[in-house]
Amino acid sequence: MSSWVPRANFAWGGAGSWLGYPHQNGLSRYYGDVSLDGSYRSSLNTTWRASASYGLGYSDSSQILADQGVLLPLAKTQTLSGTFGVTRNLGPRASLRLDGRVYRTEFDQGGGDAVGLVDGQSLRGTAGLGHTFGARDTVALEYSLENVLGRELSVTATRGSELYYLTHYGSLQWSHLLSPRHGFLLEAGASYTPEALQVGLGRSEGFFGGVSYHRRVGPSNLTFFARREVTPAFGLGVSRLDNRFGLSASIPMGRAWTFQVAGTHVMPETPAGAEFTYSTPDEAFVALGRRLGRHFEISSEARYRRRGASGTLPELQGFHAGLFVSLVSP
Repeated sequence: MSSWVPRANFAWGGAGSWLGYPHQNGLSRYYGDVSLDGSYRSSLNTTWRASASYGLGYSDSSQILADQGVLLPLAKTQTLSGTFGVTRNLGPRASLRLDGRVYRTEFDQGGGDAVGLVDGQSLRGTAGLGHTFGARDTVALEYSLENVLGRELSVTATRGSELYYLTHYGSLQWSHLLSPRHGFLLEAGASYTPEALQVGLGRSEGFFGGVSYHRRVGPSNLTFFARREVTPAFGLGVSRLDNRFGLSASIPMGRAWTFQVAGTHVMPETPAGAEFTYSTPDEAFVALGRRLGRHFEISSEARYRRRGASGTLPELQGFHAGLFVSLVSP
């Protein structure tokens, strides 16, 4: 006879860095991040999870802006993100998933290039009902509602006035395991934004979805994704229809070393009849890290960013590399 024992997992992390430019002190800057992540399995059928992170730095280091495909002028930022969710097994093959997510990015409006950037905020809730067929296939219905803070663009609006607006998402998902070590996820659905014209979208409704592929080779992980979705663009104060493509890999090298590589390409769609065009951003990242004991990690990292030419704006490129020490959980 066995009894159920609740199980909890908890992890935390922190990192700090400084970039210095000899004879150009005005370009020197600092970064700091802290994060918490945990899960709790309260019963055989119920699992709770939560995470939170806070970052202090500049717009070139914000993971939220990178995920949105937004490349902004260099500006001091504060970034907050948090998630909370629960998964409940409704039977041997069915499950219900509820998730909530909050993003918040604030820009220092002290002057310079940061003037005119709009603070971003997004609250998103998701409900999904999944059903497993056999050992390799799962189908799910998912609905999400996102409340976004943006800048009202209508001609009757007061200049710079803020607007909270909603976007609805509904989709059908199919995940399939090709083997215990690799599989893919397909998603197709539609989105609806009632205030589309006021927040920079050409139309209220549209198709969204994508495909992701994950493969595990020994201890190494490889992920590729392609996705089309209406996404808030923090700093710009609008939402955009983005086509995003990405690739990431994590490759352990022995017991202490890890090699990481990642790249993204974003193609925002400019609304028909607009007097401007969105630029196409690209980003590439490589890192080689080594664990030092239980609480520290040292890494050598390099990052390249590019923003394509757009209208009268020229192409911009940036590259930086450095040696970093991070404080991590055991």
